[in-house]
Amino acid sequence: MSDCCVVVVGQVTPAGLSHNPGDPLLRNRSTLLLTRPEAPSRRFLADVRASLGSDWPAVISPLMQTRFIDAVIPDCTGMVFTSETAVHAVERLSADRRALAWCVGRRTEEAARAAGFATCSGPGTAEGLASHILDANPGGVIFCPRAADQAFYMEKVLNKAGLETMSACLYAQEACQPNAEAMALLAADGLVVLPIFSARSAHLAVAAFADRAAPLFVAAISDQVGVMARALNPDRMTIARSPDATALIAAIAALEDSSESG
Repeated sequence: MSDCCVVVVGQVTPAGLSHNPGDPLLRNRSTLLLTRPEAPSRRFLADVRASLGSDWPAVISPLMQTRFIDAVIPDCTGMVFTSETAVHAVERLSADRRALAWCVGRRTEEAARAAGFATCSGPGTAEGLASHILDANPGGVIFCPRAADQAFYMEKVLNKAGLETMSACLYAQEACQPNAEAMALLAADGLVVLPIFSARSAHLAVAAFADRAAPLFVAAISDQVGVMARALNPDRMTIARSPDATALIAAIAALEDSSESG
């Protein structure tokens, strides 16, 4: 594979990428490979097609599945949700909605509101959410429902700053093998575009897809995820301007544009 060309969205101006859903360059140039669990993958695909082309080809091959873990939800005045899955993990264990939900970003906040919580939204990353909470300096007890594999230790950061914080492992994102359709796609010679939403997803993608024949473009949701995705040796990579789905779609558009312009 060639050396990876990294494009940071926000520092590069697209050179005339068409957003016409009927444009054959958008429909036929590449196939999206989506590796999140089925429901969020389908939602993201719908957003991509609404923005960049209604019949953009895609393969959905989840590389993780959620296993919920039973635990006791403590009395608290605030809960820190760093994912939609964390909201669902609490929702299945407790009907108490008195705590204020500190949410990593918009999607998680929507899930928390739908579950009945009053919410405050962060900037899209766990680190940014921690800073947001520390700036607010809430009183009482904070509870962090977390995954078995976590990239950022929210409880440790908040406790170190003097906020009384507890955590419990409420779910695990267990690895899945890629499906036959994904492996066939990567064994062919057509261009594949792989959006990567988290450090965990990057780790699983490296394990599953490092040995491939297809040219690979990666759209990473953050610098941290991009660093981990380099082990895939992608032909090109973009880093989203902000850690959200809208910016990641813009990163995908930039990849398409860069492939047109060489």
